[in-house]
Amino acid sequence: MQHEVSRIIFVPPESGIGIINSKIGDAYFYGVVDFCRNVCAAAAKWYEANRENPIVVANSERMMGYHPNGIAPYTGGFMVIG
Repeated sequence: MQHEVSRIIFVPPESGIGIINSKIGDAYFYGVVDFCRNVCAAAAKWYEANRENPIVVANSERMMGYHPNGIAPYTGGFMVIG
């Protein structure tokens, strides 16, 4: 699969750049807030379409959660989501 851009550049809101969510040359400048909103919206849409799937039901309980003291042996002493 070929793409029309060779690079995606995420632009934070505090950058002051007014041109986001557009292709400039061979790069696509994507507002990081818009990107996060779009990913969350797509995940919510996917979940609504698949939430009764037995595989999703079986795996969702252990997929992600808060770990108040980290996840050994990777972290410890601080909360993570994993």
